[in-house]
Amino acid sequence: MNLLGDTSILTRPIPFSTEDVVACIARTGLLSFELQLSNAAHCDCATCEAGLTREVVLSLDEICDVIRQAKEIGARHCIVVDSGTSLNARLVNVLDELNRSSLDVELYAAGDAIDDTMAEQLAARDVAVSLVELDELSLARLTKRGIRRLAVQLYFRQISSLPAIWRRLRNSSVEPQLHIAHPKMYDEGDLTASQMSHVVTELIRIDRDEFRISWPVESPHAARSNMRHRYACRIASCGTVYASADLPIPMGSVRTETLRDILSLSEVLENIRDYRTKVKEPCRTCSQSVDCYGSRGAAYALTGDYLAGDPFCERAESAEIASLSVPIAGLVPHGRSIRMVDELVAVGERRAWTSYTVPADSQFVDEMGRLDETAYVEMIAQSFAASHGFHMSADERPLHRGLLIGIKDLTIVSQAVVGDRLRIGVHKVTRFGDFGVVDGTVHHEDGRLLAAGQIKVWRPSDEQAKAIIP
Repeated sequence: MNLLGDTSILTRPIPFSTEDVVACIARTGLLSFELQLSNAAHCDCATCEAGLTREVVLSLDEICDVIRQAKEIGARHCIVVDSGTSLNARLVNVLDELNRSSLDVELYAAGDAIDDTMAEQLAARDVAVSLVELDELSLARLTKRGIRRLAVQLYFRQISSLPAIWRRLRNSSVEPQLHIAHPKMYDEGDLTASQMSHVVTELIRIDRDEFRISWPVESPHAARSNMRHRYACRIASCGTVYASADLPIPMGSVRTETLRDILSLSEVLENIRDYRTKVKEPCRTCSQSVDCYGSRGAAYALTGDYLAGDPFCERAESAEIASLSVPIAGLVPHGRSIRMVDELVAVGERRAWTSYTVPADSQFVDEMGRLDETAYVEMIAQSFAASHGFHMSADERPLHRGLLIGIKDLTIVSQAVVGDRLRIGVHKVTRFGDFGVVDGTVHHEDGRLLAAGQIKVWRPSDEQAKAIIP
């Protein structure tokens, strides 16, 4: 899985004003996007690696169309990620399309993949270049070929030598870009939060005292969050859209939907962009929360919940941060006797998965140990309720209510019996105000489909819920 992208600590102001970002969130648009290129015939993104087959990469025409779509919804900047051992044969064509769209361009690539001819073409197009690894020879060569904006990506695995490398790059007028530590991204799981905080504090001091460079947020904790999701996204080489490189939840594909629709309908982006009310403790009430919402990538990697508190932050070291799967009690208003779901297992883009083991004392089980088929509908409805409750705060959950108002296209394939472990999947298809349409499936743990159907639900507003609850 290719995780390389802009996941670096924010050491310089973003090239957009606060007003730009606020307007971008309001229109569910973009100011920047990452575009992954690949020389391989098939994609290596998280979704392709998890599937049975890998998708064919986008054609040049498809790439150009995506660029035009991004421009239409406000993009001004593009990071082209082309980190293979050799650059994509279509790179120059892609850069020309980006130039025609008047987008500022950065290229993330390996230094030895950029030959002298390509370096000159990059310089002629004023493309900023960020080397994915420290390569002194390539830095010298690219500088000689006229590339004015050079950067090098650094990683916490280099922790003991980071201050020395940092100084050397600054003295050479090269921008150091330190990736936010991610336990599954660069084998940095053995580092402690305090070690990382200490070295970031030292880098802040070096920049301030030795180079007169002030970071936008001079806090080693807030620096863990570049908050890029507010105005950017990532498009993999197959067209799958993600919130960022380190948050591998697929939000849609530009092959089947427009980029505008993917972003405007994304629950993941909506929740992260509403981070002040959606991101969970201890991030939500942290004193740094105005300028930081933690690393969403680290939170997802360690807990399965992209809205969880950031477990890799020093301020969260003593906090209790829940990891999926979690018991359903407290996420739904149903009492134990009518609860048809045990655990919330995973959450995704308008999707959730739960599990249920059929108990012998269930009121839906007959004397032969067979589960009544009507229970499948309740499993789907309660799974939807659980996914909604999971994204609520502890203060909001007492008002969590809903009503099943319709069932459509219900298909019963097989029956479950006592002791069977079931997996329920739900997909929020659409919503109209307080009403929603949800597709659901129930599978046996051995993979057999037991039931599938669509439900319509009504979820009251907080004011309506207060009137309903005694």
